[in-house]
Amino acid sequence: MGKAEPGFEAMVVELISRHAPGINETAVNSRSSKGGKWVSVTVTLRAESKAQLDAIYLDLSAHEKVVMAL
Repeated sequence: MGKAEPGFEAMVVELISRHAPGINETAVNSRSSKGGKWVSVTVTLRAESKAQLDAIYLDLSAHEKVVMAL
């Protein structure tokens, strides 16, 4: 989740793709907050290991534009 800015969804997908290549458009879903200030991005993927999930989480959490990663 982060501020609704141009390119936020693409940035999230790029970060995740470093660890899980081959994500397609059908795996990505975005939803804006009621006021339009925030956007949540959901990416559905099949994880190969806990280490892969941990790496994705660390990259997302470390990015300055990501407010929350679950």
